[in-house]
Amino acid sequence: MPAAWKDAIPRPWSTEAEVEFSDDDFLGGAGPADPTAPAGPDLSRPKNERPPTQSKGKNHTYLPNGHLVPNPAAQHPIYDLIDRSEREWQRKLDGQSTTLREAVDEYRRRYHRAPPKGFDKWWHWAQKAGIPLPDEYDQIHHDLEPYWAIRPADFRANAEAASKMDGMYTITCAGKAGGGTECTEKVQGEGLEPEVHLVLTQRSVAQLELIKPLEELLYDTKAVFYMHDGPWQFVGHDYSGEYISKEALADLDTVHLGWGSGCAPHKPLRQSWDPSSLVDVEALWQTAPHSFVYDHKATMDVCTNPNLVQLMGVLNSHGKGPGSSHIMYPTMAMSKTTLHSDILAVSAEAWTEDVGDDPEWDDKKQNLLLWRGKTTGILYTDRFHWNVTQRVNLVSHAARREGTLPVLPVSPPSSPVGAPEMREYASLNKQLLDAAFVDEPIQCEGDVCNELREQYHFADRKDWTAANDYKFLLDVDGNGWSARFKRLMSTNSAVLKSTIFPEWYTDRIQPWKHYIPIKADLTDLYDVMSFFQEHDDLGKRVANQGKEWSKTFWRQEDMMSYQFRLFLELARLESDDRDAASYHGRGDEDEPAHVDELPSADEGAPGAEDGAKAAEETGPSEKVQPSADEETPGEPKDAAPAPAPAAPPAEADKPANKPADKPEDKPEDAEKPEKPEELTASD
Repeated sequence: MPAAWKDAIPRPWSTEAEVEFSDDDFLGGAGPADPTAPAGPDLSRPKNERPPTQSKGKNHTYLPNGHLVPNPAAQHPIYDLIDRSEREWQRKLDGQSTTLREAVDEYRRRYHRAPPKGFDKWWHWAQKAGIPLPDEYDQIHHDLEPYWAIRPADFRANAEAASKMDGMYTITCAGKAGGGTECTEKVQGEGLEPEVHLVLTQRSVAQLELIKPLEELLYDTKAVFYMHDGPWQFVGHDYSGEYISKEALADLDTVHLGWGSGCAPHKPLRQSWDPSSLVDVEALWQTAPHSFVYDHKATMDVCTNPNLVQLMGVLNSHGKGPGSSHIMYPTMAMSKTTLHSDILAVSAEAWTEDVGDDPEWDDKKQNLLLWRGKTTGILYTDRFHWNVTQRVNLVSHAARREGTLPVLPVSPPSSPVGAPEMREYASLNKQLLDAAFVDEPIQCEGDVCNELREQYHFADRKDWTAANDYKFLLDVDGNGWSARFKRLMSTNSAVLKSTIFPEWYTDRIQPWKHYIPIKADLTDLYDVMSFFQEHDDLGKRVANQGKEWSKTFWRQEDMMSYQFRLFLELARLESDDRDAASYHGRGDEDEPAHVDELPSADEGAPGAEDGAKAAEETGPSEKVQPSADEETPGEPKDAAPAPAPAAPPAEADKPANKPADKPEDKPEDAEKPEKPEELTASD
């Protein structure tokens, strides 16, 4: 067992595991509503976007969980998905605010309160920096909404308590004696191994460098960050409801529901999921109805897609799931699932535009999908059902040479797609996929290491030049978020992405236009690749649009803008007078005289590109910016897994932020998974 796993960080839940809130899982809006806010539709949908419907006739069926079920009498669903994405993206672009007043009105319409103090400063800075999609920051609102029900003093106390836990770092912005604001960083890592402490320090410095150019525009705030790649907090749905409604007290989790306690009572994971029944992966591939992703963010919702609990190692490794915490710590994390209650932040180390030698689409020699990676995603041990998880699922099917698989035929536009047809695995894999593990098995114990080595396909690495010769590149989850997505999106290849981790840019990118979304169980992979091999022009279009998006919507300035908005919101939540810490202007004010003196976006995050490149080219102990799933398609790098959770803080040390004191239920049958459970996502 690696020494790094012995480095413990206290976890705020009762059985050593983790979770958050789904979009519609709150019992109501937290905090006072803004009486001046115009009424509007759900914040998760742009003001001029039509809600999804369940189609009939010769149309396909769009399910609430984000999946499309094809109608054999309709044309191939990917034609519709591409067309739909183009229209949705254009509506989003056309609906964006162009003036401060419009931005203020849109903020009030979506979130039913005034913007935070400093919103006007952000707007003028964003205009100077050329920030696209200035209205798309719903993730911040979603993450912070429950904290409006916590008193400011308790909010600050919880942040202070979290900042003292090993493995945390804190960015503090405070007024200077001579005026203005200065931001500083501090790490808490006395109990960590030297290598882990190095990563903690590097990530703290990188985050400070991202926000430092904006410090004169910020207000007093303390932002506490969890250093590791995976999520940290799990606060059950019923307890989060206790903050908002006393009526929720009767529904508190008095039996151990595990992951189900993170969902509303009517959701499938809470209502009907049987944790004792292992998912039949072979049935998903062979007999389950075909489906595609039409709403990628909705497919990441574990509450409505309960199979994810077993298919994804970050959840699978906790068995039935943890007991939920009764304390909400306002901490930032680099990744989270829809069950985790961390506050999503930007990771500076994910940014790079260096992709190496990269041929144009028409000059690429390999019309295949490439993936190379290590055996990460879960601890491979007899204690966990590792053989149903995502990476094993991918490599095992890509290596098959016997048997058949039902695949949708590729019909011309406007022609019926028909029913799936049986095709030989041998020909499918030869024509479509090149996927394998690399090096030796890692994150495994005893005989399982031998089983991985003997029964799964391992192949040579591919350097960037060789990888860029493939027209299609696959990005999947590791132990947490994938840090290679930015680099892959900057190539001339089309990127396919399968994930359950929403990220800061999720509301700012369009699946089927900028990248090709793939289900977490990967059962649509052969359907998708069969289609795009027959439609080279559409694959090329996705590749070109994805690269343009990467250069236009994921710049240093765009990451700074997200953190700017997040820090303004944190400052308001910390304030004893949250109303005074709000922006009550209507946006009619003249441009400030000092607008040309605002910090330039070009001053942002010095050294971030070099740091990201160094993180992928050096060894673990030398990385300037160690990253989450940082390996290239051909050159994954080793990294120490994250430390195992330790016991939660002593009851006497817990901040008293609960609306009503209630004893924590710790039933005897609660699952207590063996450590290590949380693994650093670096491969």
